[in-house]
Amino acid sequence: MFEEIEARVRAALSAHRFAHSLGVAQEAERLARRWGADPQKAYLAGLCHDFAREIGLERMRKIAVISPYGLGEGKAENIALLHANASAYLAEQELGVTDAELLDAIRWHTVGKAGMSRLTELVFLADAIEPGRDWPGVARVRELADQDLAQAMFCLLSGTLDHLRQEAAYIHPRALEACDYYRALCAGTEESANEAKGDACLNSEELLKNIAATVYEKKGSDILSLDLRGISSIADYFLICTANNAVHAKSLCDYVDEKTEALGLHPLRVEGYAEGVWILMDYGDVIVHIFQPTERQFYNLERFWRDAVVTAYGRE
Repeated sequence: MFEEIEARVRAALSAHRFAHSLGVAQEAERLARRWGADPQKAYLAGLCHDFAREIGLERMRKIAVISPYGLGEGKAENIALLHANASAYLAEQELGVTDAELLDAIRWHTVGKAGMSRLTELVFLADAIEPGRDWPGVARVRELADQDLAQAMFCLLSGTLDHLRQEAAYIHPRALEACDYYRALCAGTEESANEAKGDACLNSEELLKNIAATVYEKKGSDILSLDLRGISSIADYFLICTANNAVHAKSLCDYVDEKTEALGLHPLRVEGYAEGVWILMDYGDVIVHIFQPTERQFYNLERFWRDAVVTAYGRE
């Protein structure tokens, strides 16, 4: 299996990019042996982490629409953000990778997030410190990666954020949450780190039910969820509902945002708000789709994800 996947990855990438992917795979495998993770999964995640890096911006945009794997309205030109999610999607769809933890490691290898799994941490680090990398501070992160993972993660994340600020570049909210999380871990207690994580107070099922109740309260109709666990790494759940018109769709979006903000949660992205025909709110493990009736029927996400378990809400 590895040989076939490696051949597919090699064919999809330039020589330089493939060499980097091999370096990440080997470094992730080494770190996995050092820190007690699965070396084979680490190698495969590293090998596939940039699988979509050179497919072109237009195809990345299309993947963001159909999966949806995009990372934020107004960030559709940012290949550095879009490629990680596209790589996870294509690893699943074209390479036959089905392991959810492995796909999660590919998905978050660029941005990071609070409370990453050990495998995701190792791929995140390996991408930055594989032998072909040469940037100010890399030697220190390499040293820490063999001594203290939390310190290595915080050193890498804080340095990256400092660089982005100096360049006046976009900083993804999950990167900020990740930096706060590992800062708290380094400061001492896992409890403080979980507070920094933000969304640790609700698991994905609890968040889903909370949003479904919020939508029902605001008169959203035909509310249902699709359980994607074990089917896709995109999210745990889709929450789908119908609005009467654009004004109603925006009202639903605003109300969900208000109610989740009260819980300390913020969507990673909101797309389609200006038009109000299909509004998408991405909470990571739960993705909310607010449709007008015609668009709901046209896109028919229930049919596209027909293997998902469907649950209806608000029906008497």
